[in-house]
Amino acid sequence: MSNSRDCSTAQSLLAICGIIGPILKSIVVATLAFLWPGYSHVSQFMSELGAIDAPNAIVMSVTLVVFGFLMICFAFGLHKGIGQGKGSIVGPVLVAIYGAGQVGNGIFPCAPGCADPWEIGSFTGMMHTVTSYVGYVAILLAMLVISRRLKKDKNWLSYSSFSIVIGLISIGAFLLFSFVLSGFLIPWAGLFQRLRHGIVFLWIIVMAVRLLRISAQA
Repeated sequence: MSNSRDCSTAQSLLAICGIIGPILKSIVVATLAFLWPGYSHVSQFMSELGAIDAPNAIVMSVTLVVFGFLMICFAFGLHKGIGQGKGSIVGPVLVAIYGAGQVGNGIFPCAPGCADPWEIGSFTGMMHTVTSYVGYVAILLAMLVISRRLKKDKNWLSYSSFSIVIGLISIGAFLLFSFVLSGFLIPWAGLFQRLRHGIVFLWIIVMAVRLLRISAQA
């Protein structure tokens, strides 16, 4: 009985990591933007808050590393909290890769102003871009892969369709953001980037809350 209770407590803590992570990052982004005179949520990327020349860049970098580790912990909690099914380990691994990508973002800040790293020859900027895209693609795939596993667990069955829908919406947001970067809407790039991340955060928090409830019932 004690061992089962310990497992439930550990799973609850891992679920809480999934709830705290997105909230923490959102609060830090909002706070650092407020402290930076002239910063625009509409036109500027969130990564600019941690750019090499940004004020309080170290705070953003540390936050990204912490957020990444929280996502890796959450990924482990998902693996333990969802019954076995197709793609049983692939989905959580993809969530962990997303977390690792966020850690990479923190370790490798973007170039000043998040300028094109290949154009100016910034190694840290290049690594920032690579870890960003690898991590984001991983979380998009995770939503779709995990949805198949959810179908095999009665505690998660109703969340399977949710995961698929949010996954498809996220893919659409990703393609829209790519279009924005290549066209006349680029002055709105920051807003579209936040929309893209907001959808992902919604999925993470909903899944984490469900995991926490299941853990409490165990």
